[in-house]
Amino acid sequence: MVDSINSTNLIQQVKTQQVTKPDEKTAVSKPQNEAPQQTEVASSAASAASMAYAAPQVNTFKAPTIEEYVAKLNKNGKVEGKDYKIEKDEEYTDIVEYNTDINKESKVNVWKNIDGKAVYLGSEEYSYNKDKRICTDGKDANGKLEFHTHHYYNDEIPQETISHDGLTCQTKVEDYINNLKAKGVKFTEQTEENKYSTNHIVEEYDANGKQTMKTVWVTNKEKPEYNCVYRDLLRSDGTVGTSVVYNKDRTNVVNLFN
Repeated sequence: MVDSINSTNLIQQVKTQQVTKPDEKTAVSKPQNEAPQQTEVASSAASAASMAYAAPQVNTFKAPTIEEYVAKLNKNGKVEGKDYKIEKDEEYTDIVEYNTDINKESKVNVWKNIDGKAVYLGSEEYSYNKDKRICTDGKDANGKLEFHTHHYYNDEIPQETISHDGLTCQTKVEDYINNLKAKGVKFTEQTEENKYSTNHIVEEYDANGKQTMKTVWVTNKEKPEYNCVYRDLLRSDGTVGTSVVYNKDRTNVVNLFN
């Protein structure tokens, strides 16, 4: 379920990123031949989504109950086990919908059990180029766009072309720190443990002592396939504007609208 840092659900990943940080469409674009530099990762699609988010609008969205959402799917001719499935544990209920043409997930709605009541958390919608996921839109419990993600695959766009300094999932934290020292960059480092992983955190600062970014090496204790490196780029007010997650097969560029 979505409660794990190991989950592919980006709702939880992004919220975890904002706490100590980390496996996602209103506007969609395909990856270009050349990836933007990390200081310019906001694509035209993400910019359009951001403008739509900021524009005045009447919010008529009503958070659905699980029963209401299932009834709506059934009314639209969707069949459980074919067009959607319900995943449930003690804490979360996910309703996963499928694009049956390509047999891929198209949307996930999430509820959390709070004091015995299923509370709606939000949704993710997935866009594809053929059968390859290229974009993810995450919406909050009020139906507002929370984040927009582009997925850049390593066999198409090398990770070192996305970051401004050549960062990849293969970069060693020791090498990274030595490079910062050589450049005279101000930084701090620390290691944090949780039930899922060990996180080695490096935070960088400008000449005035203002934090500019945070880069984290995540080592999963039981499932090394979930190891990754991620970087948060900070806005002038100190909030996270963009998170870039470097996995072994792709780079996820997450533009946050909060």
